[in-house]
Amino acid sequence: MGNKILYTVLGLTLLVLSACNDWLNVSPKEEVKVDENFEHESGFKEALAGCYMLLKSTSLYGRELTYGMADVLAQQWGSLPSTNNHYDLSRYDYASANSEELIGKVWSEAYNVIVNANVLIEHVDVASEAIFTANNRSIIRGEAYALRAMIHFDLLRLFAPSPLQGADQRGIPYVTIYGKDTTAFSTVAVCLERILSDLATAASELKVDPVNEQREEVVDDQSYLQNRGYKLNYYAVRLLQARVNLYKGDCGAALEAAREIIGQRYFTWTPSHEITTTNEDLRNRVFTQELLFGVYATDLANRYDEDFTRVFVKGDYYWGNLFETSRAGYSGDYRYAYLTSPSADGYSRYSSKLRQQTGNVQASDYGNTLPLLRLSEAYYIAAEAAFRQSGEVTDGIGYLNAVRTQRNIMEELPSTLTSDEFREEIRKEYAKEFIAEGQLFFYYKRTDRPSIPDYWGNFTAEKYVLPIPSEEITNR
Repeated sequence: MGNKILYTVLGLTLLVLSACNDWLNVSPKEEVKVDENFEHESGFKEALAGCYMLLKSTSLYGRELTYGMADVLAQQWGSLPSTNNHYDLSRYDYASANSEELIGKVWSEAYNVIVNANVLIEHVDVASEAIFTANNRSIIRGEAYALRAMIHFDLLRLFAPSPLQGADQRGIPYVTIYGKDTTAFSTVAVCLERILSDLATAASELKVDPVNEQREEVVDDQSYLQNRGYKLNYYAVRLLQARVNLYKGDCGAALEAAREIIGQRYFTWTPSHEITTTNEDLRNRVFTQELLFGVYATDLANRYDEDFTRVFVKGDYYWGNLFETSRAGYSGDYRYAYLTSPSADGYSRYSSKLRQQTGNVQASDYGNTLPLLRLSEAYYIAAEAAFRQSGEVTDGIGYLNAVRTQRNIMEELPSTLTSDEFREEIRKEYAKEFIAEGQLFFYYKRTDRPSIPDYWGNFTAEKYVLPIPSEEITNR
């Protein structure tokens, strides 16, 4: 990679958290320390924990790739003042100083995670089974490959054209080696192949994951294999495979993976009483049982007031229109009734999905979690993939209605919908379901939508592609 994203591995317990301007600053002594760190199972566990820790950065899934930049690009935020550092992004002005800084940090910190994952992969690939407890080598190896694939995929979705716009166009560097040499850019198609290859490795290794109901042997390290929803577990990898294959246009593979997730019983729908409780401190706003993967950010509460009650604010008309509250059977949608809150002015509302509960242990289980992969997406993918394969609305409508029922929409969609109406229902579900989760912009991009709803300026397909930092181009 270019100099900006070359990183070293420092310390005996965690992988690097900061950049190094010159790779030549890495001393042989530091490289020896890295090797020593992987002489015991604890070193691999700590290295993997370090990778997950990096995901929480506000330049990654701690903000920008969830409720920050990604949702700004989807016009999920309200009207921003020109002083807000996301204002230019909301206008698709990528050349401003604020935009360049935000974009540059996403790029560099994402590749920082990749570099650290590659260090872990390099060592776990050759590690002896003898130093690991039970199936831990397979679990750690699978999660590391999944991390590398997930980060590359999100970089590809941001910084390269979609397959519909040009699979043979320049993608991103797909970095698989920890070293001094730069990695050339690959095409979008080649990047997708490599992402799917890494995910295939991950899925194979994670067949022994405790969440996998089809695993043949049960040999667990129960003290380590806890809280699998905060790790890239087997079903999280299967959802990534469904997501990537749908992006690629392989509806058969996407549908197969989505159906496996729908058929499992480890991740379930959230009980309605946890959502509708009148005690707001006990309300399960992120639907924790449905999260196949999320990151835990303990400082989220400190950012909540500024990030949500000020910028995720829109008029009552907007929210009513989005959730179709004037239609019979729609006003009780949990995502509207319990995940939005009235603003102080009495005329607008804001998203309270990530509002932090306080005061008790149970509430803390629901707080500080940023959702990245959830059960409902498997249903949306299955609905779209089944429809696209057959051309028949009847093959996909049941999947959409299953989610709508769980969200307390009392009116089922009829199988008599036209193809265009069915596609529009899928779009509306993405807009309702993934507020503050960063997926709507990628839906618009994947489907090559000619404009972004609620953006009144001139929108072109080129605005779906963020510019790669200039120094990364000139260093190649």
